[in-house]
Amino acid sequence: MGVVASSFNGLGLRKCVNYGIHVLPCPDVGSIVNDGDQVAVDWKTGLIRNRASGSELHGKPLPDQLLEIAEKGGSYPSCKTSGSRKTQNKPALISRAFSGLDPE
Repeated sequence: MGVVASSFNGLGLRKCVNYGIHVLPCPDVGSIVNDGDQVAVDWKTGLIRNRASGSELHGKPLPDQLLEIAEKGGSYPSCKTSGSRKTQNKPALISRAFSGLDPE
């Protein structure tokens, strides 16, 4: 799954990647794609091809690190497979007010 758009703000782009959604900024995408068109996208090279008309255009592909995160399904699955985040026995965050401990 992915989104091709003429532009993305930085936060929107990162949120998509963190949820495993590919993104491809392409300023001129509206020149070859209309509502309802089906497109084929090569996320690594940035190639967009309109399946009906055969028109092609290149967008700006994500850096390899972000592309890898999206391909693994997002930031959590990416960290889980790389071992950079402990996924079992997560410590619970306990507030003193709710822990049953006397504040003294």
